[in-house]
Amino acid sequence: MKNLLFASIFFVLALTSSCSRSPASYVNKGNQLLSQGKFDDGVLNYRKAIQKDANYGPAYLALGKAQLQHKDLAAYESLLRASQLMPSNDEAQVQFGDLAVSVLVQEKSHPQSLYDQVTKLKNTFLKRDPNSFDGLRWKGYLAMVDRKPAEAVESFTKARQLKPADAVVASALVESLFQAGRATEGEKLGLEQIQNRTATPELYDALYWHYRGIHHQEDAESVIKNKVAAFPSETEYVFQLALHYERTGNAAELKRVLADFIQKKGDYLARLQVGDFYMAVGRIAEATAIFEEGAKSDPKNAATYKKRLANAYMDSARLKEAQALVDQMSQQNPTDRGARAVRASLWSRSNNPADVDRAIPEFQDLLKQTPQDSILHFGLCQALWRKGKLDDAHRECQTSVSGNPNSAPPRYILAEIAVAQNNATELLRQGQELVRLQPSSVRANRLDAMGLAQNGRTEEARNIFRRILNANPTDNETRSQLALLEIGAKQFRAAEQVLQAGSSGKDPAADLRLLPAWVQLRVGENQPKQAIALLTEASRKQPDNASIRLMLARTAARIGEYGTAIDQYKYLASQTKSAELYYELARTQELRGDSRAALTSYEDMKRSAPGDARADFGMGRVCEMLGQNAAAIAHYENAAHMNYDDPQLFVNLSFLLSDSGGNLDRAVELARRAQAKLPDNPVVVDALAYAYLKKNITDSAMPVFNGLVKKYPKASTYRYHLALALLQKGDKTSAKRELEACLKNPEPDRQTEKIHALLASLR
Repeated sequence: MKNLLFASIFFVLALTSSCSRSPASYVNKGNQLLSQGKFDDGVLNYRKAIQKDANYGPAYLALGKAQLQHKDLAAYESLLRASQLMPSNDEAQVQFGDLAVSVLVQEKSHPQSLYDQVTKLKNTFLKRDPNSFDGLRWKGYLAMVDRKPAEAVESFTKARQLKPADAVVASALVESLFQAGRATEGEKLGLEQIQNRTATPELYDALYWHYRGIHHQEDAESVIKNKVAAFPSETEYVFQLALHYERTGNAAELKRVLADFIQKKGDYLARLQVGDFYMAVGRIAEATAIFEEGAKSDPKNAATYKKRLANAYMDSARLKEAQALVDQMSQQNPTDRGARAVRASLWSRSNNPADVDRAIPEFQDLLKQTPQDSILHFGLCQALWRKGKLDDAHRECQTSVSGNPNSAPPRYILAEIAVAQNNATELLRQGQELVRLQPSSVRANRLDAMGLAQNGRTEEARNIFRRILNANPTDNETRSQLALLEIGAKQFRAAEQVLQAGSSGKDPAADLRLLPAWVQLRVGENQPKQAIALLTEASRKQPDNASIRLMLARTAARIGEYGTAIDQYKYLASQTKSAELYYELARTQELRGDSRAALTSYEDMKRSAPGDARADFGMGRVCEMLGQNAAAIAHYENAAHMNYDDPQLFVNLSFLLSDSGGNLDRAVELARRAQAKLPDNPVVVDALAYAYLKKNITDSAMPVFNGLVKKYPKASTYRYHLALALLQKGDKTSAKRELEACLKNPEPDRQTEKIHALLASLR
């Protein structure tokens, strides 16, 4: 009984002691655990301290510092809270300020919220002490964000005078000196830091890009070699050196560096990293050899190598071998996620539309478990792209690039989507990124040149195309692009010479890579029938070639042969159920004047891509043409609710709402939205004035209509609206005069009927 009593007292005391533990004790315990390398246990204690007291600043500070060490993005919120709870604690302010500066400088968009937070901290520290080391360096970083390198140099110089040994400030000073055009000083300081072994990785990078910019390749190579030697445990820097050799075309040194890396590491991860690097820079043959050797010599990790190998086979168009590997892996482990992903990738590249259809839900299912997997997002992007769902594909590719900015495959698709959507700015951006990632890739350089050409930088583009052709005389894809550039410049003779140099025999369509340029040349020379004949013959020879059929459809639509275009679009859409093809079919049917057929095609498009607002916009236009105004309004509103930001949509809907006596405030709002985009467009100005007229704000509408009639006297619509305004003001004589003038230049039949009816009522 006595022992039982003592045990009970001990239990109560222990419980009381546990319940009375302070937040500070949890923080101290967390610090001890962290010093022993027990990260999770340490963080758990910091969180317990916060549970005890949600306003205990030291716990947030300790948690944020721990998260920062482990590159946990949650560190930002923890340190922000610590700085808010402890405004007088310099450590909390500096920890948060440094993290905010780091993100601010690295993010290309330079988020305004971060800029404001750093500015506030900088002002606070410098107001308290004009010679504040932290305040001065933050001021320097803000000046770099503001693109004021001279001011940045001044601030970093002052900060460095306070702490000469601070390597981070020295690195920032070197970068700002280069930006300020003081390259000699920047180079001198940077080399001193390297010699003294006090250089940060960022300083090595600043020097490297400086030397690359002035074409001192040997100096650039030396800097990266020194960086590898200074940070021997950082694998990333070895691959940075390898990428330098790839950029400069030094294949021998590239292979030597990577072979040495595998030998020194001596594990399968090193082989995988090297294989992945070769894949990333477009050296598929080298990657394939690495993965094949690994699959043979390392049975334990053979499955991992085979997954990589299947992707390498796919990238080099060895689809049968890829399929055999996928079948083998699926038999060995049907539920293996990696094997499923590779199989879905194979489906996404298949010429069978049913396989591409299967790939999409497979990738979507895999992403449910690992939503951040950039490789799976790329696979889904590829399948969506093959289905013609360009907006969805673009979204998935962007997600893939966000997860892995140095991955080239999704950028290739983003570039191809930019080509399809005539987005010259995006094409140039992706082309330049691809050249950065794969400088020796012919395809990357070709896309870069295409982007330059579409942005009006024709001479630069021409030089790149010619450089590619000099090294690869049989590259007719590049030859075709060079010819298209010359056609765009109306240099038809030069274009024909370029094409003939790559043509074999007398048949211009013998090489399908040159066919688009031959077609454009004939159209440019005002020989449209010859262009259609070329495509028709090519399609006869290869009836299953969807690319030729699509080219024929688009060319026929462009030159007004709508029947031919519609036949091709119908066939292609029936095969793929592509929203983009249904859209092009519907637009061609609209141009032909077949409104009911266009409406059916837009409905097919909406079923294929419910989220594509262009379908509802198209249906709205067609319904309006058919006089089905209530249906048109409903479709237009659907498109507007999907954030379809087209001023023509706003104008059309505004007029219909005004005419229907519907929501006139909405009609005014829509016209104003259109005017914000097209402030001087007469149709937009007319729509706004018409909405005012319907709201009985005639005094605002009248001068607008008068101005439009004076500027466009033959446009009967503006006279008709002026007549309505005059009638509303009670001036029947002037209104009758304007209505009679309208009939001299009649526009749509419906408007003519309204004018006659209105004139009859005035007699």
